[in-house]
Amino acid sequence: MTILAVLAALIFLYALLSHRLERTIITGPMVFTSAGILLYLALPDQVAGTSALKPVLLLMEVALAVVLFTDGTRIRVSDLIGSAQLPGRLLVVGMPLIILAGTVLAALMFTELTIWEAAILGAILAPTDAG
Repeated sequence: MTILAVLAALIFLYALLSHRLERTIITGPMVFTSAGILLYLALPDQVAGTSALKPVLLLMEVALAVVLFTDGTRIRVSDLIGSAQLPGRLLVVGMPLIILAGTVLAALMFTELTIWEAAILGAILAPTDAG
């Protein structure tokens, strides 16, 4: 229950400060990822028993899907046509390099994985790199 209270307080505080944070390099994902790490370090026993948080996890997954969908609907086709070289370079050059780097890092970090499993992990995580 403490974790839910901390999460609610963090969301409330972020909502209060989000307008000021827009002018800095600090993003929402940075705030919530840091808070999650600190929460785990501060309360490891409570975080380990997260079965009570399954409804919250489901709610957050749905919220993430909605946010990603609405961000995708805001893209104007005219903006994409005007700068077609950048997405092309990102997909043709950047994405394979990120997948390769992710594969190497996964193989080094998780030694029990085969190279193919590490490649799958690198491919799965590559599109999240920009986020």
